[in-house]
Amino acid sequence: MPLDLPLLHHHLAQARTLAHALLNEDEITLTPRTIWDEHFMRGLRYLQTKEAKGLLKRFTLPVASPYIESLVRMSLSLPKNQKLENIHLQMGVASAVLCPLRQIVGSCFATAPAIFIQREQPKHLLLDLYDLMMLGQLKRTFAGQEFVVPISPKWGERLSDHPLLRAWEYTLASFSDYKTTFSRWNLYQSLGLDPKEEGGIGALIYGVLQEKLDEANQEVEKLHQEYVRAVDEMRMSQALLRQADNPDRMRRRKGELDVRANHAYGCKDSRDQASEKAQSLSQLFSFLMTQYAEKFQEYFLEVYDADIEHLNETLYEDSPAGFRLCYKHGRSDPSAWTLIYNQQEFVTALRQFFLAVEPQVTNACEWEEGVKEIEALTTTIVHYTQTEEFLTFALKKKKPWSYTSGGNMHSLLKGYYCIEGELAEEKRPIENPTDLLTFFLDLLKALPYPVTKPFEVDPLASLLAYSPTHAFLLKPGLSPFKEGWLDKGFTYTWIRDHVIEPGKAYFGGIRLDQKAQVLIGEKVVKSSFHPHGEPLSLPDFRAYLMDLSPQQEEAIDNALFQAFRPPKPLLFADTNWADYFFAFAVNPATLELDLYRVSTDGTRTFPMTPWRPYLDGSTSASWGVLTRPSDLSGASLSDIALKLKKV
Repeated sequence: MPLDLPLLHHHLAQARTLAHALLNEDEITLTPRTIWDEHFMRGLRYLQTKEAKGLLKRFTLPVASPYIESLVRMSLSLPKNQKLENIHLQMGVASAVLCPLRQIVGSCFATAPAIFIQREQPKHLLLDLYDLMMLGQLKRTFAGQEFVVPISPKWGERLSDHPLLRAWEYTLASFSDYKTTFSRWNLYQSLGLDPKEEGGIGALIYGVLQEKLDEANQEVEKLHQEYVRAVDEMRMSQALLRQADNPDRMRRRKGELDVRANHAYGCKDSRDQASEKAQSLSQLFSFLMTQYAEKFQEYFLEVYDADIEHLNETLYEDSPAGFRLCYKHGRSDPSAWTLIYNQQEFVTALRQFFLAVEPQVTNACEWEEGVKEIEALTTTIVHYTQTEEFLTFALKKKKPWSYTSGGNMHSLLKGYYCIEGELAEEKRPIENPTDLLTFFLDLLKALPYPVTKPFEVDPLASLLAYSPTHAFLLKPGLSPFKEGWLDKGFTYTWIRDHVIEPGKAYFGGIRLDQKAQVLIGEKVVKSSFHPHGEPLSLPDFRAYLMDLSPQQEEAIDNALFQAFRPPKPLLFADTNWADYFFAFAVNPATLELDLYRVSTDGTRTFPMTPWRPYLDGSTSASWGVLTRPSDLSGASLSDIALKLKKV
């Protein structure tokens, strides 16, 4: 399935044209002929509301960074020498609301929620874009903790992409692996800041400081013994002074006492200074770990990277959320950040980091002698990070510069919408395609009327749903799927009478003679194909082809379906992929209900053969639907966004 279809280029161009006309208050005429026309009209209706107009006017220069300026320029295809103005920001944002967002990598866990927000909650999109463009970040505060996601430094750079919209989607993806403490970072584990992890930086610092502390404690003990002897000598002098029996002897004893007393006071001062040094050394490790934890979060970032390659990744499978380590150089502009791709870049970034933060850490240190200790430690750490011992430790679990997280759509939604509990959902394993259709229809029948009411009037309204490997958008308002869950009778009876039996009747009487067999068989088996001697039904012909070429099941089913298409597949969901929707239809090769992806113009239809393991009862993994839209109605927005809500 090509990801760069001409349709996607057309959508981007149309979004730019409509945004330009909208902001210039030109007359807009758009006749809805396709689902995508409906999408554009939906966006235009919102952008013409008082709320949207007020929000758009807030987008004014300056923006947070030159990187964001470049996103706006590329979103509108502006020449580099054209001066950027406020209206360009507003056009870029308006076009992001209008341009249909589609999945172009295995990141459905982010794309499906992003499409949901763009279509169902465009106000959230505008507020998010405002925060990204003016602050360079999105912020959520919940459960007493703040979580900040900086704008994604990557957007894919595909000519058919809307850069600002894609950068927003990739920023959302970071919510799938949100962390409120540095100890949860992959980088923290790779550095080994816990002193108990032998081979890590924490153990190195702890070992160096512990050695110095042991020496300092030994020095304290030595000086304390000297002080004790000095006090004993002073007390002896005091006793001799009391025994003096004449003025000369008293003067001499008094002089000896003064000398002994001064020596004792000197020993005490030396001991106390050594004790203070030992005390400061004992606290230095905790101070450094606190400082480094703060500075690492200022100078580094673990950002979602859609371009990370995954083993065994296929077109129809969601890939794990890939995150890449980014060195920010202490700067806020993402265009100045360095994404780390290999061991050498990782070591270089660590070296630059420790040297860069050394003055800041020493300035924060209230112990004067600690400055030299920290400087010496910095040199030791920098040298250690380049050793084989450290690199072996850093790489023993995951690569420090890239990793895949356990994040998914659920964790993303909980982070984005600040949900502390669990999302309401219905889910279960599926036995076959008919069972899947029954699951969806029964589920919709059981939902409260306030939930299903919008679907009766809006064919594009959505519920977030998922298969064992893919998140997508269920479209309950699509006809005739809508009629299936509105029907008051038995669900299976409706499926049988309106989907299965019409399909069987259409395909059941077809017989393929030798000429027809050759036309189809040569597309799959190529020149080695020889037709069967007798006319065959479609199921028999499929079995014949499978005997000849058992590894070509998907190609065989595709060829048969393209040659014998059903009258009208039952569309029920948006796949997120290019221009495809999911649909149910009778498979001409088996005369049983099957799952398909169908282009929105109906010219391309393909059975979802790769998903057969999730449709035949062979796995316990569930299909599911998020059933309570109110879960996704709120979010703890940033301070600026909260002010904008009052516009």
